[in-house]
Amino acid sequence: PSSFPFSNINDSVFVVDPISNQHWSLSIASLPDSLREPLTSSNMEFYQDSATLYMIGGYGWKTDQNNFITFNTLNAIDLPCLVSAVMSGSGSELCLRQTSDSVLAVCGGHLERLGDVYQLVFGHDFNGFYSINADAGFYSQKYTCEVRRFQIADDGVNLSLQNYSALLDTENFHRRDYNLVPQIFLDGTHGLTAFSGVFQCHANLPYTGTVDIRPGSAQPNNTFVQQFANYHCAVMPVYNASTHTMSTVFFGGMGM
Repeated sequence: PSSFPFSNINDSVFVVDPISNQHWSLSIASLPDSLREPLTSSNMEFYQDSATLYMIGGYGWKTDQNNFITFNTLNAIDLPCLVSAVMSGSGSELCLRQTSDSVLAVCGGHLERLGDVYQLVFGHDFNGFYSINADAGFYSQKYTCEVRRFQIADDGVNLSLQNYSALLDTENFHRRDYNLVPQIFLDGTHGLTAFSGVFQCHANLPYTGTVDIRPGSAQPNNTFVQQFANYHCAVMPVYNASTHTMSTVFFGGMGM
C-alpha cells in the first residue's frame, strides 16, 4: 500500500478570519493536473514575497506518469486574488502562474532569500513509491547536495529563473528534512544556518553539525553537536542586540 494515500491529500484552500471567526474553503479538484498536482504535494519549498507566495518542487502523484515524483515546478500564487477566489467560491486558476526547470525538482529542502537571491537549500529528488526498505526497488532518490542560488524574474505575468549557480558539497550538504533558520553572525552579517538533518552519506544517522550560509558561501561547522530536533520542526530565532548573540529555540521535533 502507498505510504502517501490519496484519501489524505489536501485538495482545498482555506481562508480564516480570526476576528469574525469565519472561514471559507474552495476545492482545487477542478484545476488542470499540471497546476493541481504540485499544489497537493508533500515537503515542497516555499517563500512569501509581499503578496506573492512561491512554491517549489514537492513529492506527489503525477497522473500522466502513473507514479509519485518530485515536481520540477515553480508556482507563483497571488494571495489577495486567491483569498477573493476562495471567499467567492470560484476563479482560483486565475491566481496561479507556473514555470518549470530541472533544478527545481527538490523536496525536503528549504527556500529562503538573501538580498534578491533565492537560496534553494539541500533536499532530494525522490521518485517512486516510498518504502522504509531502500533495497526493495520501489523508489529512486538523489540528494542535491547543493545550495542552489537564483533570482526569480516575475513581472506579474511572466515567470522564470535568472542567474543560476550552485554550491556543491557531497559530504556535508547531503541533507533533507532539517531546519533552516535566519542568522545574524558575530560579524553582523545576515545569513542562514542549516541545523542537523538526515541522512549522513556513510551512515543511517542524522548530521549533528550545522552549515552557515552567507550571500557568497556555505560553510560547515562540524564542531557543533546537535542531538535533538534533527528533523524539521517549529523554530524561533532570537537575536540579542546588546550582546550581539543569536539563539534558536526548537519546539519538539524528532531527535537522537
